[in-house]
Amino acid sequence: MVCSVHGCEQPTLARGWCGMHYKRWKKNGDPLVKSSKIRKTPAEYQKKRRELHPESVAEAAKRYRLRNSEKVAAWNRHRRALRQSVESEFYTVDMILGVYGNVCHLCQSEIDLQAPRRAADGPGWETGLHLDHVTPISKGGSDLIENIRPSHAKCNLLKGATAT
Repeated sequence: MVCSVHGCEQPTLARGWCGMHYKRWKKNGDPLVKSSKIRKTPAEYQKKRRELHPESVAEAAKRYRLRNSEKVAAWNRHRRALRQSVESEFYTVDMILGVYGNVCHLCQSEIDLQAPRRAADGPGWETGLHLDHVTPISKGGSDLIENIRPSHAKCNLLKGATAT
């Protein structure tokens, strides 16, 4: 006798199936199913990993943000511009400095590029570099290079959300 599965010409072993189809039936409940493993999609895998290992996922995210601070900043600027429904483009600090130099557009004095950029990073932050939107995004300004200028951290924070 020959296996009852269409196209299989092997001799029967049990239940009218050859050895291969009989093993598939024993393992999976169906002689035609090759594997009972149901593969997870990447999203399902990531969700399960976040549930099982929240600390290691958070640590990996923190390491990524530290290594890729420029990318993270660009992504956050882009998301903010999308929320405000204004134009946005990718730019880096080096691109802005290449176009406008390292002079504060608000007080016209030189910016210390070695100074910390945030108050939490130590003393001297006031003269550190900030990228200022000439017309703030909150006031309808774009996130394009034409609307970005280098400024001192203190000058930018004192200016607030006003257009210059």
